[in-house]
Parts: sequence; C-alpha cells; structure tokens
Amino acid sequence: FRREGDTRRVRKRLKAAFETNHHVPAYMLGGKRLPKRLPQYIGLGDENEAVAYAVENVPAWIHTSGALRWMLEVMEEVLQDRQDRQARPI
Repeated sequence: FRREGDTRRVRKRLKAAFETNHHVPAYMLGGKRLPKRLPQYIGLGDENEAVAYAVENVPAWIHTSGALRWMLEVMEEVLQDRQDRQARPI
C-alpha cells in the first residue's frame, strides 16, 4: 500500500494475508488489546502470530497515511464476500 497505493493487486495480497491469519486485523485496528507480554510460542496462523505481527508492524501502518483506514475497508470487503458466499443456495 505504501509503495503502490490502493490497487487491485495490493488489495488481493491483503485479502490473502487475512485468509492466512484472520486474527491480525483485530489487533491492528484496536478491536483487541495487545498483551503486556509477547507470547512465548508462535504458531502459523494463530493468535500469537497476530500479536507478534502487530507489535512489530503497527508503527509502520500508523505512519503510512490512510493505511489503517484502508485495511478496515478491505477487511469489511472480505467479511461481505464471506457472507455473500454463505448466503448462496447450494
């Protein structure tokens, strides 16, 4: 997003990241508070990985104008797409 802006390719990559670890947006956007201590163990795609990512990367997102707002927008698209897929008849 910082280099390319809001492009289809960048949105696709962020959506793929959400699918890889759906816990990340809650920590990045303030829906969940970061713990006072980092987790001892991290598993791929788990909540501990999301905590570690947020601790390390929140500053870059905050200092990129519009990035967190954009993340929220893309996350809402992902959730809407999921709802649309679930609502389709079998």
